[in-house]
Amino acid sequence: MQPWRRLILLSIGLTFLLILSWVQFSGSVNPFAIIQNPTRSKQNPGDSVLDYGDDSTFTIDDVQPPKLQLDDNVEHWNMHQLSQMYACAAGNGTTPCHPNREKIILLASGDTKFGLWYGWRRGESIWGEAMFREFYELGYTVLVTEGWAEAPFLYRLYGPQIQIVVGERPGKCIYNPQCVKSTENPDGIPVWKIFDMNYFPKLDWFGTPTDATPLGGPWIATAVDNGPDYPYQYIGYSIEESCLAQTPLPASQRENRVYILMKELAFAHFATAWEPSYYARAATDLGIKFVAGYGDDPKFKPGGQDRPVGGWKDIEEPGKVDNLGGMGREDFLRELGKSRLLLGVGMPNWSPSPYDALCLGVPFLNPVRYFDQSDPDNQTKWETQHPEITRLGPGPPYVYTVHARDYEGFVAAIKKALATPIERYIAPHMKREAFRQRLINWAETDWKAKAEELDQVGWRKKAVDLHREKGETLNIDFVF
Repeated sequence: MQPWRRLILLSIGLTFLLILSWVQFSGSVNPFAIIQNPTRSKQNPGDSVLDYGDDSTFTIDDVQPPKLQLDDNVEHWNMHQLSQMYACAAGNGTTPCHPNREKIILLASGDTKFGLWYGWRRGESIWGEAMFREFYELGYTVLVTEGWAEAPFLYRLYGPQIQIVVGERPGKCIYNPQCVKSTENPDGIPVWKIFDMNYFPKLDWFGTPTDATPLGGPWIATAVDNGPDYPYQYIGYSIEESCLAQTPLPASQRENRVYILMKELAFAHFATAWEPSYYARAATDLGIKFVAGYGDDPKFKPGGQDRPVGGWKDIEEPGKVDNLGGMGREDFLRELGKSRLLLGVGMPNWSPSPYDALCLGVPFLNPVRYFDQSDPDNQTKWETQHPEITRLGPGPPYVYTVHARDYEGFVAAIKKALATPIERYIAPHMKREAFRQRLINWAETDWKAKAEELDQVGWRKKAVDLHREKGETLNIDFVF
């Protein structure tokens, strides 16, 4: 659906809601003064309750949001969520509302929308969906747009209720005079409420002025924990709920096989840690089988590299290396759980799949793609496929590291993993409660105060200079 059609549909729905709210709230009632601070129950001081100013009190268990059920499209979802927020505001104490219901999280994210409503399974979509679901479970009103075109419209209507606005390429709003708050556009979105949803940013992320936020630091939210040298805000995700829905197979029932982490055949050739011949060769040497679930998309260009003439050479050798083809998440977890090791090949970086494997009791081989040839054991000079696991652990027998192109090390690690079954392992930062706490901290922090602590001249000058480098002129007088 074209953006202008979505805006018309949303406008009609919101107009109805505004008329409804005017009818319900005309008089002295403020529709958004809907939740009092939680007090303690007189019967049980340990229980959190909501006090509505009458004799009705509810424990926090009474105000949990209903089970998440997506509407048929994002426009209906947004209207439904806003209508529920208004209904909550109109309540007289007989219908309990969650303390966060009056607070809006706006995900201006195409990856999130297409993950939720169109089944995209790329890492960015999985991450956006994880944030969407947990914010909802935490009681917030969660709205979704495909990008930044609709965000300012929603903000003009609900600005005071919107806690944060999160999306890919936030510069599309920050450097748009019709979107960001400025002296010329006082009803726009304040730059301090706008966050960059970036799965794995690099330290030079400021180098794209039309995409990035000039505030930098914690205004860049990332799915991966790159460590203290990276100033970004780690939000991450949790694999706990989806993984615990799967029962690990006992080691005695698993096939004598290794699962290759590879969704595209190109990864067996581009920036790969292993020679393509290693798989069939190791299958023969160890008497095992390798399996993978990959496709060969002609349009897929790893690192922007074109396919070679004639295409990528297939690594499949029936009985030694079998391709199971593309599959959904549930099928992937099932096939992964039948295996004794998940083998990284070098790309893609920071995939969530190794955490899924560990939770299923399947160890992971994390290849060291680049290292100092004269000092190969110096980890400060390593570049592994999953730097987060390298830094935070765990180590063997859960995770093995092998230098690229080392066939002997490759075979030895596989042999060790096959002989050493592991129990299910969930990394502490991957647990649901840890993820939820990071989301709460994000939504409830006073970001305006944080932004006011920045060098005001510095970040504004940086924005101007970055545009000048592109031959552009930035004439926006940002207002907090």
